[in-house]
Amino acid sequence: MRWAREHGHIVVTQDLDFSQLLFATRDSGPSVVLLRMDNEFDPVSHEHVCDALALAQSALAAGALLTISGNRVRLRRLPIVPEA
Repeated sequence: MRWAREHGHIVVTQDLDFSQLLFATRDSGPSVVLLRMDNEFDPVSHEHVCDALALAQSALAAGALLTISGNRVRLRRLPIVPEA
């Protein structure tokens, strides 16, 4: 995470630990794309991921957590602040 933040990269993962780290630390970066799907390489899923990335491009550049699953996409700006 530190390396990605220092070098301006976005982390793409299926590991929930990365989103949990963002929540626990309330860091403003790096951006994380969390893939919550069985096969992101299947043509329909691949198109869904590409569409979501295109729509979230500016938010990811500024710092965001993008969760992509099935037909759903959730975008949260960083830092993540617990809801009251």
